Amino acid sequence: MLQTPPPRRGYADRRRWSGYSQQLYAIIGWSSRRWLRRLDVPVLVLSGSRDPLVPQRSGRILSRSIPHAQLRVVDGGHLFLLEPPRRDARPSARSSKTNPMRR
Repeated sequence: MLQTPPPRRGYADRRRWSGYSQQLYAIIGWSSRRWLRRLDVPVLVLSGSRDPLVPQRSGRILSRSIPHAQLRVVDGGHLFLLEPPRRDARPSARSSKTNPMRR
């Protein structure tokens, strides 16, 4: 019978803790909101309709903070880009004449 070796302590554990603590700092202590108004490019904000981690309210706030941004709520969770598309899914973007996001 195969047995898994015990977890190793040392450098890998320190790196994991370092990455985790940096993620917590980014969540709690940093925001780019004051610079969003300076964006002068087309922006498409995507939000998952069933995202348990980032509420749709955050997508609305983000899209309202960026000039000329568009918000699209897609059917999916937090990792909707990695989920397989539904069978009845249709492209949400219109032709390039009406949608500046498509070129």
